[in-house]
Amino acid sequence: MTHISTYTSCAGGLAPLQASLLDLEATSLLQRSYSPHLVTGLLQTRAYATAVFSTCIDVLEVPDDIEQAVDTRLARQHLLGNPDHQFCFLLSEAALLRTVGSPEVMAEQLTHLTALIGLALPNVEIGIVGLKAPLVAPGANFVVRDRSVDIETVIGITSSIDAVEVALATRTFDRLSQLAVYGDEAFTILQRALHSHISKPQTPKS
Repeated sequence: MTHISTYTSCAGGLAPLQASLLDLEATSLLQRSYSPHLVTGLLQTRAYATAVFSTCIDVLEVPDDIEQAVDTRLARQHLLGNPDHQFCFLLSEAALLRTVGSPEVMAEQLTHLTALIGLALPNVEIGIVGLKAPLVAPGANFVVRDRSVDIETVIGITSSIDAVEVALATRTFDRLSQLAVYGDEAFTILQRALHSHISKPQTPKS
């Protein structure tokens, strides 16, 4: 198990970390991720990613390379259209209800997710774990890629290729995926979340 501090991976800004993920994902055949707090990066719109990175740069006090970081994050998404790469995403309903950027940003993001699910790409599965789903396993934000697992924390990323630890992460993902809803039921949650954002006061335009 290894731990890489945020201040190591992001010392020069956020774009280098995104570039390293671009290379890592290109060599991974199966990627399973659980994101309880935010829409995962591979599913983000430009506006949502910009809002996330803006917050990260402010908190971390690292160099502002937001445009390059966002461009690289969006470039990672081209793999979603490659049938040789399988993606299984689990999002929490709480992540959909959290306001990132503004209600307008959230409305665009939720509409984008709805469209992605509607495409029914054979290599992309998107599930949503509802607010009332029971606790089946402790789980932070983590990604299982083939035979490795990365866990994001506030101070960095912990990675492991230990078979027992990867198996635990996979088992946790499987239990969460059994709680998640897909297809029409996922659409219902997305529409409920969308309504919660569009019913909020809109951000004044300058």
